[in-house]
Amino acid sequence: MIAYSLPVFGVQSNHMTTMKTQKTPAKTNQEKALATFVNRTQACRDLVAKINAHLEDHMGEAPEDVTWGNVGDAAHIQMLLEQICDFAQINTAGIDRITPVEE
Repeated sequence: MIAYSLPVFGVQSNHMTTMKTQKTPAKTNQEKALATFVNRTQACRDLVAKINAHLEDHMGEAPEDVTWGNVGDAAHIQMLLEQICDFAQINTAGIDRITPVEE
């Protein structure tokens, strides 16, 4: 534990007192960051699994009921997934993208 003495001036007194503060060790913060990172990546995997199941189910549409509105919905999902891939710097070569890739 690292303790620092900071001056604290009393409101009703003419003398200076000290207050000890505690610095959180960096390893503790890193361990918390790692635990949170693991939780977030698991949540991402769970979301991807739900998206995959939704797409495997043809987004809940029977083939005979598909309209251009459904095509637009699928295109919107694709654009959002492309944005995720771009953010994560995932190579999408070979995929017919809706949004152009800046080179």
